[in-house]
Amino acid sequence: MSADLVKNDNLFKQMLNGNGPLATFSSKIDLAYSLALIDENVHQDLHLLKKIRNEFAHLPGKLSFENPKIKSRCDCLTQSDPIFQGPRDKFTGSMMGIIGIIHALIYKSERLEAKTPQHDLTKDEFIKEIKESLQYMKSKSTAVISEGVE
Repeated sequence: MSADLVKNDNLFKQMLNGNGPLATFSSKIDLAYSLALIDENVHQDLHLLKKIRNEFAHLPGKLSFENPKIKSRCDCLTQSDPIFQGPRDKFTGSMMGIIGIIHALIYKSERLEAKTPQHDLTKDEFIKEIKESLQYMKSKSTAVISEGVE
């Protein structure tokens, strides 16, 4: 996807910082969902995880996972394995599940990235290589057919 972006580091930094359109975690979550990089369940879970994290960050020492509001949000998480029962375990399990999904997306995008040819052929050299490859394939297929006829 980054190959489709204009190469402008200053603009990219502005988009990610301050009042830029991608400055918040919420906007990044929504963009990933809008681009179909994550599904609706992951989208909802990421927003829930963000809300839970913010509750703990802004009221430190006054909250626990047993708090009714936190517990209720943890009960809504979908990316956690059913083996996780308590709210803290559901939070951790969902976070780990989403990390796995993101890791798989990164791996998949790296594997699909187009590779630049390592050689610089002229048009004539390229045509010559194609003709030689076709001739080789033709000779091999003829040999296989001849062997089958005997």
